[in-house]
Amino acid sequence: MSKSTRDEFTGLNPMHTTMQMFSPSKLLVESATMIFIMSFALLILTIMVWKGATLSPELTAALMIGLFVTFLVAVRQYASFR
Repeated sequence: MSKSTRDEFTGLNPMHTTMQMFSPSKLLVESATMIFIMSFALLILTIMVWKGATLSPELTAALMIGLFVTFLVAVRQYASFR
């Protein structure tokens, strides 16, 4: 919610309080996005380390590409919030 809108709705109006409570801030969205993307990347990395020797070369290549794409999306998401 922008500062002008926030200044306009000062007081104890339950509707506006609810809107401010449930409208995510930029920092919250950025943090949640990065946590989700990094946890997905760690999951792929863990699977590759745990099952790496038994995976076929095609699946290993697909996981490597998935890991690369995950980090690419993470960087683009992080840059879009800046």
